Amino acid sequence: MIDYGIVIVMMPLVLVGSFVGVLVNIMLPPILLSSILTVILLLLTAQSFFKGRQIYAREAQVQKQKELEMAEQQQQSRPISPPGSNLNRYNEFQNEITGDEGGDNVPDLMTVARAEVFSAQNSHRRKLTMPEIAELDH
Repeated sequence: MIDYGIVIVMMPLVLVGSFVGVLVNIMLPPILLSSILTVILLLLTAQSFFKGRQIYAREAQVQKQKELEMAEQQQQSRPISPPGSNLNRYNEFQNEITGDEGGDNVPDLMTVARAEVFSAQNSHRRKLTMPEIAELDH
């Protein structure tokens, strides 16, 4: 499709530019003309480079912001063990052993996973005891 509105605006400018270019080509020596075109090319290259760097920085910032938001969502969507669950019993047992009442002693993720899997596999039998949970940590 041809956008005739743009054609009406651009065509006179293209014709004038061609006319001026022909006159400059006739009047200037080839070495000066090559130098002028080289300078114009360098300026346009630098302009494109800085614009590209600016766009890259903006996109990197947006990407970092998205990663932070995803990390926050994952942190917020972390499951919280209900009272009486294996994780809470494990923490209580760890607090009894270490005397840590502040709750700073959090088990590693693998220990929690093993306790939950062990509990799920043996849920039809009986509940886990504190020594059994502690044994899973070793």
